[in-house]
Formats: sequence, C-alpha cells, structure tokens
Amino acid sequence: MRRMLTLATAVASLVGWGTALQAAEVKILTAGAMKAVVLAIVPEFEKQTGHKAIVDNDTAGGLLKRIDGGETFDLAIITPGAIKELAGKGKVAGGTNVARVGAASW
Repeated sequence: MRRMLTLATAVASLVGWGTALQAAEVKILTAGAMKAVVLAIVPEFEKQTGHKAIVDNDTAGGLLKRIDGGETFDLAIITPGAIKELAGKGKVAGGTNVARVGAASW
C-alpha cells in the first residue's frame, strides 16, 4: 500500500505539470506489474485534472526500443536499468525510483 501511495504522489505531481502545459492527453508507458497500479490511480488523476490518461503497457525491453526509436510519451514507468540506459542517451531525464515491484519464484 505504501508503494502505491508513493506512485500516486509521483503521478499526482503530473497534475501541476499537465495543467501548466494544458495537455488534453497524458501518455503513460508502463512495464510489467506497474500497469495495475497505474490503472488504479488513473481515474483520480483524470478527475482532478480533466485530462485523459492513455496507458500503454509493454515489456521493459519493448519500451526501451520504442523510446530509443523516438516514440513520444509524457511519463515512463520502467526498470531502473532501462531508465539509466535511456538517460545516458538523452532520451529521458534521469530517473527517480518511486516504487519497486518484487517477484519471487517458488
């Protein structure tokens, strides 16, 4: 729950950013398990801003290729490794970890 609140806070910061730009749509790229978290907070984001959030989910590798290829977006929620690689190429601003998703094998 704490991680969801942290992510919600990060996305809520887009409220001021989105309003300043007067964007009608905010394109959010997500990878893996973060899709469910983003979809859970989108209705509140849309309610507070009046903007439409477009959520597009793919694998981290898929998003890395798409962003590296020039795809436009407003927010990318992907792995730290992908963010580091894209930041090194000037494709994204340096990232901040706002949440972590763990996986376990049985």
